[in-house]
Amino acid sequence: MTNNSLVLATYSTDPTLDNIITQSGLILQALVDFYKNTGGLKLETDYSVDFTANQLHMKTTKLFPYKSDDLLLWAIFPSDGKKEFVDLDWLRDELKPIIQML
Repeated sequence: MTNNSLVLATYSTDPTLDNIITQSGLILQALVDFYKNTGGLKLETDYSVDFTANQLHMKTTKLFPYKSDDLLLWAIFPSDGKKEFVDLDWLRDELKPIIQML
């Protein structure tokens, strides 16, 4: 997803989780835009949300600039309740050549 809420691609083996990540990403990006426009908070490069009752952890990270936007990766992972860091940085090198073809 770009920081202007353009969803470039989604993938999930579970259609429900695919919908959750897409809709949550759009809503959270709207909140980030609100914070940016009001000057209320400093912008972050990573965001995360825990769905503790469902044992899921959602994380987004800024990957790299894409055209006039920034490209963000949103992902949902199983969580055992511990605050473990989910490293998405390795995907930058994998995704950059593919995204630049779009």
